[in-house]
Amino acid sequence: MSTQFKLGINAGFAINRFPEPEVWLRIVGNELGLKYVQFVIDLLNPFLPKIVIDREVEKIKKNAVKYGIKIDTTFTSAFTRINHLMHPDELQRRVWLGWFKCWFKISADLGARGSGGHWPFTSQYNE
Repeated sequence: MSTQFKLGINAGFAINRFPEPEVWLRIVGNELGLKYVQFVIDLLNPFLPKIVIDREVEKIKKNAVKYGIKIDTTFTSAFTRINHLMHPDELQRRVWLGWFKCWFKISADLGARGSGGHWPFTSQYNE
């Protein structure tokens, strides 16, 4: 019985230094020789206007094809220390719900098979 592994990288390395998809995807594909990426939300915040998101998604997809890379999964990254869906204010919870819906759409549009993060699932607040 043999086990197969697929080596990939979390795109967090690109957040502050290489935010352009054409740069970080070239690094991943050409310089590191990897074919799988976990895309991080820091590179494309769902709060950005739809026109920006759509343009960036297209640039990511185009360059992923160019460098033979699969956006395998996505991750919430630095947006993990926020109350998100457990915020005590109902309006803010609704805003975060919309944010997550947009994030999951971005993830699907990039072809990711899943998304992860640090999300609280219990609350001291009763609905």
